[in-house]
Amino acid sequence: MADFFDSYGPAFLGLQLLRLYDKVDQAGDQALQLTSIELPSRVASSLIYLKHHGPTSVANLARALAASHQLVSQRVAILIENDLITKAADKSDRRRTLLRLSAKGRRLANSVDELCQSGNDVYRSIFEEIGVDVNKCVIEMRKALERRSLGPSVADLANARMSVQASSG
Repeated sequence: MADFFDSYGPAFLGLQLLRLYDKVDQAGDQALQLTSIELPSRVASSLIYLKHHGPTSVANLARALAASHQLVSQRVAILIENDLITKAADKSDRRRTLLRLSAKGRRLANSVDELCQSGNDVYRSIFEEIGVDVNKCVIEMRKALERRSLGPSVADLANARMSVQASSG
């Protein structure tokens, strides 16, 4: 039986993307578990960012992940709890706290990075199978929505349609 929202059209794109996110998140957790990497997939991006960019503040990490400070703070707490990162005052600005990978965090980040490369290969094969680079499409869609506000565009079109219907009805 076909899903109602699969056939409804792109008006429920957010729902479709949420469903896709859930599948991707579950697959990430499963891949981590199957490779004996004890880490929730939702914190892997923070670990990888620190590996590639070095010490940074929670605010900078939040900007890099395009996530709220609160959400990133929760993820950082998980990484600290698992001894994967440490917090220390910035020597050049004592008001700032920097996050750094611990030795254990560096080792785990290397394993996660290898897993990500395998994930990239699997995603590319799926994209080839379906004929669409979903990652590229999502990036381009996000950029388009940064240039063009979706909510007002939808509302303007809907209001115009309702106005035409009201005047003809």
